[in-house]
Amino acid sequence: MGKVKFTFILGSRYPSEKAYAVTTGNTALALTSLGYEVQLHGVGTAQRDSFGNLVCGHQSLLTSALRVVAASRIPGVSNLAYHFVCIIMALVCYREERRKPFKQTYWLREPVIATVLSLVASNSRIVLELHHRPRWISSALVRRLIKKGKTIILTITMLDYIDLTRKYDSRAILFAPMSVPAEFLNKPRSQEENNFSIVFTGKGFSNGHDNNLSILIDALNYLQEIKNVRLVFIGLEPSYREKLNGYSQKLKVQPGMIIYISHVSHNQIPEFLSKYSVSVVPYPESEYNQSRSPLKIIESAACRIPLIVSHTKAHQDLIDSDLVTSFTDGDAESLASSILKIYHGDPEIQERTNKAFSFAKESTYDFRAKSVLEGIQVNSM
Repeated sequence: MGKVKFTFILGSRYPSEKAYAVTTGNTALALTSLGYEVQLHGVGTAQRDSFGNLVCGHQSLLTSALRVVAASRIPGVSNLAYHFVCIIMALVCYREERRKPFKQTYWLREPVIATVLSLVASNSRIVLELHHRPRWISSALVRRLIKKGKTIILTITMLDYIDLTRKYDSRAILFAPMSVPAEFLNKPRSQEENNFSIVFTGKGFSNGHDNNLSILIDALNYLQEIKNVRLVFIGLEPSYREKLNGYSQKLKVQPGMIIYISHVSHNQIPEFLSKYSVSVVPYPESEYNQSRSPLKIIESAACRIPLIVSHTKAHQDLIDSDLVTSFTDGDAESLASSILKIYHGDPEIQERTNKAFSFAKESTYDFRAKSVLEGIQVNSM
C-alpha cells in the first residue's frame, strides 16, 4: 500500500479559532498520533498551528477574493468569490502534492474542492466532511462524487446521515459527529463558591442566523431567588454584545449580572467552563440548526458541567435526553425552571452530568479518526 498521507484543504482562513478550524486541527493531530503523515492547506500564512500541524498557507487567494467582493455590489458575488478560491486552492494544492511519494487521501469540507480533485487526482481517495446539508449545486456535486467512488462522505448530524443514506449507497456515508480533545476530560471541576454562573460560549449570530441568546436575559426575571446569579458570555461578537446590552438595559437588569469575556483560546475552554454552574445552548428550532452539531455541547459534557439545551429535533438527535436537561424552545420561564433544578441540587442533574461525561469519553478525536479509517477500509479505498 505504501506510505499514506492525509492532506486537509480548506477554502477558508486557517489557522483560526472557529469551530471548523478547531475540528480540522484536532482531527489532523489525531491522525498524526496514529502514525499517518499529515499536511494542511488553508488561506493564510505558512506556519504550524496551535496543535503542531504543519500548515501550507495561501494568503494571496484570500486577498484576491476580497478584492472581487469589494469591487462588486452584485448579490451573491461573495459566494462566487469563495467558490473561485476553492477551485484555485484545489488546483494549487494538487500541484504541490502530486509529486510526493505518498498514497494521498484528501480530507475536505467543500464539494467544489472535492469535485476538482476527483477530476485531476482521480487515483486519490477523498474524505468529504459535510457541515451543512448539501443543496442545489452542492447536492449535485455530492451525488456525482458518491457515484464515481473513492469518496467517503462524513455527516456531523444524524438527520443528515439518515437523509443521505436514504438516497445513496450507505457504505460510503459515515456519521462522524463533532468531537472533543482528550485533554478536556482531565480538567477537574473548580466551581466558583460565591456565584451561580450561567455560561454561553460562542457567537450570537452563526452564518447570519440568530442564536436566540436574549432568552438567557429573559430567564433572569424568573431567577430572582438566586441572589448571586451571573450570566457569562464568552466569545460574543461586539455587534451582538451591543444588542444584548440594549436589551438588558430595557429590562433593567442590574449592572454586574451580565459578564462578557471577549475571547478565550480553545485550549483554555476547560479552565473557564470548569468554573461555572451550568452551560446553556438555546439554539432555536430551524432548518439551519438541524444541520449543526455544536462543539459547546460535547465540550461542556467533557468538562463535567451540567448542560441545558433547547428541546429541538437537532439536539434530540445529537445527544440522548438522559444526558442533558431540556427546556421548551423559546420559553424563558421553562429555561429558568431548568436552571433552578440545578441550583437546588436536583439529584437527576448529577446523574445526567456523569452520563454526559461518559459519552464525551467516547467522543474524542481519536475515536473520530479511527472510525473514518475503518470506513475507508470497509469501502476498500
